[in-house]
Amino acid sequence: SVVSERLEGGKGGKNTKKSPSTGSLASTGEFNRVIGERLNSKDKSMVRFSANHNFAPQDLVVVPRSNEKFTYATVVKVMDNGLIKVSVDGEKATKVLPLVLVGKIGDEVQKQPRANAKRAMLGTEDIHIHCKKAVKQTEYEKTLCRFVIVHNSRRIFQSCDILSKKCSQAEAKCKEAQMLQLDSHQKYKLLKRSYESSKEALAALKKANKADVESRDRKARSLTKEISLLKKDLNSTQEHNSVLKRQLKEAMERIGKLQKQQKSNKANKEHNKAAVKVRAKRISRQASSPPRDPRIGLRK
Repeated sequence: SVVSERLEGGKGGKNTKKSPSTGSLASTGEFNRVIGERLNSKDKSMVRFSANHNFAPQDLVVVPRSNEKFTYATVVKVMDNGLIKVSVDGEKATKVLPLVLVGKIGDEVQKQPRANAKRAMLGTEDIHIHCKKAVKQTEYEKTLCRFVIVHNSRRIFQSCDILSKKCSQAEAKCKEAQMLQLDSHQKYKLLKRSYESSKEALAALKKANKADVESRDRKARSLTKEISLLKKDLNSTQEHNSVLKRQLKEAMERIGKLQKQQKSNKANKEHNKAAVKVRAKRISRQASSPPRDPRIGLRK
């Protein structure tokens, strides 16, 4: 892939760009390592940094990059003041790094975990001493130092994990050897003691389980009681609601009857008013007309 990166080269700190070429090949016998490409997982676990390394031109080395990755490189020139000029991809893509930031590929961690942890610790101390002595450090160099310190910390943890596993295996083998050396009576005593301790542990577990069961039963009984009370409250509430509904229905029926009665009373009242008006008109008409003679039927 084509990766653009700021590279520092020579004393003037020239800025160049990585070319799109795939880089040269460095044969190691087992497989090929491409200059400028990322480390494989095996080499990453074997790389180590130190201020005591001796380099010569064309040596295969490992350098950290600004993207927090390790890549293969070759030594171009060993400079003064503990500086190494390396090539990450041809003559144009060169950079100058301190000696403590140029790594070598050493032995596998599995073979010498304690020695590898010690080398990683010493490499971290060398970086610390370099940072204290440096008059002026660029942010780029500080980033590389932090990245290498993190890598060394991981190697130390990896070595400690391997040593811990080896100690556990050795302890298990030691116990097995001790068991083989014991006679039958001692084996019986040891097994009996182990059986008694297992029996006590089982009794403690049973007791704890029994206590848990009793606690769960108490909680279940209390919950059952609460549920029964809630059911009673629900039933009483439903009965009360039914009574209220019935009372509401009766009240609505009475209201309907009263409304009908009110309507009929209003109609009767209007009818009576009309009848009164008709009767009043008739009386007023009779009062205004002269009386008639019943015998002749003529007005006087």
